[in-house]
Amino acid sequence: VTIVFLGMFSGLTNLFGNSLTIIAVLRFKQLRDVISNRFIISLSVGDLLCVPGFILFPLTIYTEHSVMTGRIWGLVIQIPIILSFWISGLTLVAISIDRVIAVSKPMMYRRIMTKRMAWLMIAIVWVLII
Repeated sequence: VTIVFLGMFSGLTNLFGNSLTIIAVLRFKQLRDVISNRFIISLSVGDLLCVPGFILFPLTIYTEHSVMTGRIWGLVIQIPIILSFWISGLTLVAISIDRVIAVSKPMMYRRIMTKRMAWLMIAIVWVLII
């Protein structure tokens, strides 16, 4: 029972927190105009991929599976979690690159890190993973 509760709580907390982050950034122009927040949106969307796994994984303890349904169930739960971890990791690398540019070339940052460049970096992360 404790594992189910923790899994459900973790999944719902993930869903709530990341959804609020995405809504806040998309809703307020001041947050949308900050280039770094595009990476935060990507990170939140990637983290939302974990939600089905966090909510459904604990339920597998109480269900009986045949070999075939066990494999399908495992893929349904594990693939989004693995994708989410990779997307999060590579998005953190992109955020690090963004911050290195901001610190090492502060006067040229706005010319180098445009909205288009940020979206390109995010697209590269997602294409590499998927």
